[in-house]
Amino acid sequence: MTAGHGVKAHENWVNIFGDWWKKQFPQSQLTLQNGAVPAVGTGYMSVCYGEHIDADADVVITEFAINENRSDESATTYELLLRQLLLLPKQPAVLNLQVFALVFPTITRGGDVHTAVAQYYGEWWMFCGCRSLLTLHQTRL
Repeated sequence: MTAGHGVKAHENWVNIFGDWWKKQFPQSQLTLQNGAVPAVGTGYMSVCYGEHIDADADVVITEFAINENRSDESATTYELLLRQLLLLPKQPAVLNLQVFALVFPTITRGGDVHTAVAQYYGEWWMFCGCRSLLTLHQTRL
């Protein structure tokens, strides 16, 4: 989780990623910006992403799986967001982070359709679940 649902600072993916980066690359300069908006999906962010992230980002991590339903609309708005991010001036790497939760009626959420879009564009995607399972993939076209 990045924001919302009672997430604490030490549980925040931005902070966890930043801590990992600093340990792996101690000589590098890192500026982190958490553009997350609690309980917001790609419908909002595909239109308003520029209000939440800097245009000169080198890497953008998206995490919308929990707040999206498994639908054509989710796929369409995620694709719109992804295409816009890829057109930013520095053409940032986009990492599609997928998290699932067992508090919903179904285990399949918007992440299912987001992953398909990320694969189509050859973007990196990561699946995290149960805090112990972590896999990183890139589709080779």
